[in-house]
Amino acid sequence: MSIFKDDRLVAVSYFDVTYLAQYSTLAFYEPTESRRSLGILTMMLEILHGLKNKKNFHYPGHAYYEQSIYEYKKQFHNTEYYNWEVEDWHLLNRKK
Repeated sequence: MSIFKDDRLVAVSYFDVTYLAQYSTLAFYEPTESRRSLGILTMMLEILHGLKNKKNFHYPGHAYYEQSIYEYKKQFHNTEYYNWEVEDWHLLNRKK
C-alpha cells in the first residue's frame, strides 16, 4: 500500500497474501506525518484488501505484549495473540 500527500510518498506498507489470510510484513511512514496515524491507515487498507478478496484472517505482524513501537496495532477490537505456554489463542486487552 502506498499513501501520498499531494505528490509526496508519506507511507508505504508491504503484506503477504495467502489463500485464506494475509500478513503485514513491513511499514514505513514519514516522521513529520506521525500525527496522521499512517500505520493504522495502511493496516486498514490492507484489511479492506483482504475483505474484498475474501480472506478469512489478517495477521497484523509483529507486536509485543509489553509496550513497544507496535502499540498502534493493539487498538483494534477482537485482536488475539497466541500464548505459547498453553498453546492457545487469547483475546488481547485493547489499548486505548
